[in-house]
Formats: sequence, structure tokens, C-alpha cells
Amino acid sequence: MFRRRSVLRQTTIASALGILGGSLFLGPSAQAVDTETWNYTYTCSSTKPGSLVGTGEKPLNVKISIPKTVTLGQAFQVGWTLGDSPFISPGTYVKGSKLKVSAGVHMTGYWDGVGELVSTGTLTTETDLFPATPIKLPTLTSGSHVTGREGEIRVKPITISVQFSPKSLGEVNDTKDLVADTTTPPSQDGPITYTGKWTYDAGRGTDLKDWVGTKRPFRNDAHETQDKTATATIEFEGTGIEYIGERHAQLGPVDAEIVGVQDSLKRIDPSKKSDEVNAPPVEAGARYGHEVLWSKTGLPYGKYEARITSKLGDNQWAVLDSFNVISDDSGEPPAYFDTTCTPPANVDVATVKVVKASTPSASSTPTNHTTVSPTPRPTTTVTATVTPSSSTSSSPQVVVTPVGGAQTGEMVVGGPSGRVYVWFGVVLLLGSVGAGLVWRRRQAAVQATSESDG
Repeated sequence: MFRRRSVLRQTTIASALGILGGSLFLGPSAQAVDTETWNYTYTCSSTKPGSLVGTGEKPLNVKISIPKTVTLGQAFQVGWTLGDSPFISPGTYVKGSKLKVSAGVHMTGYWDGVGELVSTGTLTTETDLFPATPIKLPTLTSGSHVTGREGEIRVKPITISVQFSPKSLGEVNDTKDLVADTTTPPSQDGPITYTGKWTYDAGRGTDLKDWVGTKRPFRNDAHETQDKTATATIEFEGTGIEYIGERHAQLGPVDAEIVGVQDSLKRIDPSKKSDEVNAPPVEAGARYGHEVLWSKTGLPYGKYEARITSKLGDNQWAVLDSFNVISDDSGEPPAYFDTTCTPPANVDVATVKVVKASTPSASSTPTNHTTVSPTPRPTTTVTATVTPSSSTSSSPQVVVTPVGGAQTGEMVVGGPSGRVYVWFGVVLLLGSVGAGLVWRRRQAAVQATSESDG
């Protein structure tokens, strides 16, 4: 009887050690924290000529992920998920244009003053855009800040900024509808309007034989005139433009300008080899193609009208190869398209606690549990006492995401999953029980042998 009790006691001890081993190894996973997701409907609008939402206001559904607790020394992250895009193209733009979205929150209570945490994303269009074409939204990176002391951070959503950077349209001259020489081309050819008498040369690049160098007309064609009052005008959107033509001894002077823009008017003499004051004339029998005869750049982004006007003398010609429309996208996106999305009035303020890392206890298994009580509205400080609602308003829905959930912004603590250590404890427990049973049978057999010998 005494031996059986001893065996049972030893088996129990081994089993307990197996359970304790599993409990001890659960420590790292238990330090992770919950994340709350706040659902809002932002209102997007713009007063700019290039409004990305057209006229009026458009809604944008937004989910903001904010951790309830952050361990000291770890990064505090705010994640953003944007709903269906309300944005549309305000005009015609070639592929390669860019849409930039910046979303932010104000942070107070942790520092002196107000901090701002911004998440950004940029999308490059893969196809040409036309008026009212929908524009997709980019994925936003999570904004993060490494915490340096214990305390509380109060987090409040602020305006989302949406910007657009068009890619340069490039060279334009006609609609490609003209395929043969004609002395009566239409007065409106693509984006260019002609007045006076012009002719169209469909195969200029191959028909003429006096070219110098390798440059030829854009699309192998050109418009030309001997009309002393002829004009060619293009409406364009961008930050600059170039007038491209030819240099030849029989070409005469032309005025080029951006209508209504001061100091843009310039007289051009394509019979000279360059724009220099004392430039020599083009040698007889030589023709230089695809020459930039005039340009105006550095304009504020917007819509403009460029025009060339004939100032020809007798027996002189003017040639229009193309206009090159420029949009400078090397700096900040132009304010011309700026659109903002504002959160609802009186948005709630989330509170994030920055705490020291907890020390695992061998006597109990930590749990990560949040109770949601059915109160009708949240207080100004984010708590877990909010009843989720299917509608979105200035009082957001609060979704509690447990550790391990796929929620952007969750402060995940490094280390293997707790399941690994639970199963390790189970294996230890089963091994100890099995060893105890084997030992008991062996002792019983020894006892039986001794009694039979006796």
C-alpha cells in the first residue's frame, strides 16, 4: 500500500512538471496586446479646379487600427484601411500619373504639445485616364513611433490629404486622321486650332531630302503656311510647353506666346541656326528637323493657351511640327488637384497605454480577454465598453482584435507561438504518466516474485 501511494505521488509530480513546463513557456505570447478598429465615414471635397471628386462631397469609409496597450520600448503603430475610392480623373492624363494619399492622427498627453503620426501611400496609374475615370486608392503604410517612457497617448484622427501628379502629356500635333497631303486641312485638328491658310504634309520626313543629321518631324508630318496672318493655338494643362518646328533658310519669323501670361511673348527666326542674337543663318540647302524653337516652363500647374502667329514676309514659310506639353512632377504634387477628406465632427479620442513588459508567472497561464458591455456609446476615451453598430457616424464601431489577428498596427511581441509550448507541456505530461505506469507494473512484478519465493 505504501509503495502504491509513492508511485502515485511520483506520477502526479511528473505530470505537474509537464503542465508547469507548458505554463512557463507561454510567457512571451502573453505579453502581446489587443488592437481596436475604429470605423468612420470621412467626407471628401475640393475647391480646386482639378478636384478629384468632381463637384460636391463624396464619402470615404475608413478603418483605423489603434492598439490599446504598447509595451515600453516597442513601436506604437496606427494602421489604415481605406474603402471604395470616391476619386475620379478631372481630365485626360497619360498612364504613369500618381495619386498620393496621406492620413494622420494627432497625439497628445505623452509629450509637451501635439505630435502627428502620418501614414502615406502612392499609386501609379497603369492606364491612361479620361474625364470621370475612377482612380484606385493606394495601400497606406502604418505610421509608427517608438515609445520611450510609460504613460498614455491620446490619439485623434485628422484630415486625409489626397494629391495628384500628372505625367507629362508629351508631344501632340494631330488626331492621326490625316493620312495624305492636303491643302485644306481642318481648322481643328486634335488639340490644335488653326486660322488662316495651312497645308498638311503627311510624309514630310521621307519626302524631303535636305535633312541635316538624324532628327525628323514628329510622326513624319507637319503643318506649313505662307499666310502672313495665320495662327495655331493649343489649349493645354501643365507647367510648360515647347513649340517644335524646323530651321531652314526659307522660313520666316513667328511670334510665340502663352496667351495672358506676361513676358511669354517671343519672336522667333527659324532662318537662323540658333536663338542667339548674332547667330548665323542656316546654310543654303540644309534643313534641321524637330527643333525646339520656343519654350515656356516653370508655370504654376494649370490650364493655358499657347499660340504661334505668323509674321512672315514674301516667299517665306512657317512650319508647325508639334507642341510638347510639360508637367513637372519632380517636386511636390501641384495644389491644382488638392482634395481633402475630413473625419466626422467630434470624433472620439483613443487612449493608448504605454506600460512596462510584464513578467510571466509560473503559477498561472496569462490570458488576453476583453469584455464588451452593452453601453450605447463610447466615452471620449476609448474603452472596450462599446456596442458595435452597423452604421458609421462620429461615434465609431470598436472591434477588439485579439493577439494573432491580422490587424494592421498590432504590436506583436517576438517569439514562437504559445501553441508550441502548450503542446510541449502536453508531451511532457503524457511522457511522465506513461513512465509512471511502466514503473508501477515493474514494481508489482517484483513484489509478486518476492511473495512466491517466500
